[in-house]
Amino acid sequence: MPLVGQLTRLHTLSLENSRVSDEGLRYVARLKRLEKLFLAGTQVTDAGLAHLRSLHDLRSLDLGDTQVGDAGVRELAGLRGLRRLYLRNTEVTDEGLAALASFPELRLLALNHLKITDEGLKDVGRLSRLETLWLHHTKISDAGLVHLRELQRLRQVELFNTNVTAKGVASLQQALPHLQILY
Repeated sequence: MPLVGQLTRLHTLSLENSRVSDEGLRYVARLKRLEKLFLAGTQVTDAGLAHLRSLHDLRSLDLGDTQVGDAGVRELAGLRGLRRLYLRNTEVTDEGLAALASFPELRLLALNHLKITDEGLKDVGRLSRLETLWLHHTKISDAGLVHLRELQRLRQVELFNTNVTAKGVASLQQALPHLQILY
């Protein structure tokens, strides 16, 4: 990992399914021009994400299939330019969703396979630039969809294997006629 820290002109780094750890992220933090970072399937935790706070050019971050939780999302609060955040199959809950306000530029948010509830969607509903939202394999219901009705830029939402009904989908579709809803 020390060699990775020397690649200071790097814009994209994929460490997916590698043995990178929290300690290894110290070297990644030296890549100040990094725009895309893929850490899915690694051993990184909340503590390791603290090393990434200085990557202000980061636009896309994939943390899927990691042990990252609510504290990890809060560690990333300084990454205000983040546009794509993948949190699928992590330990993030409604509490972590409250930290999403730190990412006003988010366009894509992957929250599939999380233990989130309708209450957590209140925070998602404040992400005015959001275009794509993945919520499949969650306990979201029609009550949660109400919080998405004001997201005028939302173009696609995936709701497979949730508690959403046809009635809830129809109500959201009426509020956002341009929205593609997959469920």
